[in-house]
Amino acid sequence: LARSLGRAAALHGRALLVRLDGTADAHPGLTDLVAGRADFTAAIRREAGPRLNLIGRGRGEASALLDGGDALGLTFDALGEAYDWVIASLGDGFSAETRSMVSALGAWMDAVVIASNAEADDPRLVGLFDTAEAAGVPEVIVAQDRAPAEVPMPSYPLRRSA
Repeated sequence: LARSLGRAAALHGRALLVRLDGTADAHPGLTDLVAGRADFTAAIRREAGPRLNLIGRGRGEASALLDGGDALGLTFDALGEAYDWVIASLGDGFSAETRSMVSALGAWMDAVVIASNAEADDPRLVGLFDTAEAAGVPEVIVAQDRAPAEVPMPSYPLRRSA
């Protein structure tokens, strides 16, 4: 979903996809930016097309971002100035780490999209939704990839009216 949103956003401006849903890798990424071990030119890679770029997790663990203090906010402020769209993919929304990231990033987000097929009253989904709202995110959206339930339509005889 995050990649699809990034590609769609890139049709309407410069877009950046921040991938925190993977494991640490050898390429510099967001954790390296926040820690001061890399600059933006080393961390940002070209994704698909000229207007979608990518920053991966980097060499550190995502939990290190939470310990970065103001550096995380300053980094997202800079990314928001450089790009029309910044899409962060956080991974499993029901993990404690993801909830902490939503809380930390909420101040810089205009919207959070939770991709989940969980039922609307699932306590994990409700908890993540509440976390995003408490962080000050203006729009929290739940996206599902299952087909909507069939709703039987009553059949009425055809009538003409004038």
